[in-house]
Amino acid sequence: MNNNKKWISSVVFISMGLCQYLSTENQTIFMCICLAFLGILFCFVVRRVTSVLVYFWFVIVMVGLIAGVLFNQGIISADISDYIICGSLSLFFLLFGVLAWSQNRKIAYGEFFCAFLVIVLSVIVKI
Repeated sequence: MNNNKKWISSVVFISMGLCQYLSTENQTIFMCICLAFLGILFCFVVRRVTSVLVYFWFVIVMVGLIAGVLFNQGIISADISDYIICGSLSLFFLLFGVLAWSQNRKIAYGEFFCAFLVIVLSVIVKI
């Protein structure tokens, strides 16, 4: 599992992009199916995986899916949904950068750059 840690951030970035796309295309049923699948998968992974980063991935993607479902149902506005998705994604990259700092500075710098990029892109979209 230690060799695969560098791929976790890429998977999260792609997954959150998928959550953002699904929330704009009004695919609520598909998002609920993905959320249920991730919840069941999380129950199996908890016993077998010891990496906290994998747990963060599950939580961040599930938060994105929940935000998309709430937006599509009209419970929250588009701005709040974007803030939830972009905020949780930025927080994940910052946390991953801090955790990777002592082991591999190159990965940590990449994670900090991804967090900065998500924040900048969310600000540009809101302008």
